[in-house]
Amino acid sequence: MSDPYDAILPVMVNTYYPPAPSATRCAQFGKAVAAAIRAFPQSRRVVVGSGGLSHTKIDEGLDADLIRALTKNDQKFLQTMESSALVEGTSEIRNWIVTAAAADRPATIVDYPPLYRTPNGVGCAMGFASW
Repeated sequence: MSDPYDAILPVMVNTYYPPAPSATRCAQFGKAVAAAIRAFPQSRRVVVGSGGLSHTKIDEGLDADLIRALTKNDQKFLQTMESSALVEGTSEIRNWIVTAAAADRPATIVDYPPLYRTPNGVGCAMGFASW
């Protein structure tokens, strides 16, 4: 970093262990992160989200619904995802909800490869997007 006033603020979201936040709480947190970084004096601000889509047992239908919501900036869909859909391998979708709420604009999906390891659907679906 060339500017000694550049700041990096790592943020972790508990996506797996109870009590994990609801989709609504994740969206509220994303909006709070956005408000906080807007207050930074620097003109360049970046939010980076990291997390898988469905994995362990890939659910391409759930992933397609999520991708559709991200590309349309459908905050209502994202905020009302049931906690029962965000368990085990899909729990990292919470990170996507936080990032989408912080961006508050339609996402551009760069790639979505569902990477299967076994014939019974075990694997990891990877999503890559920008806002």
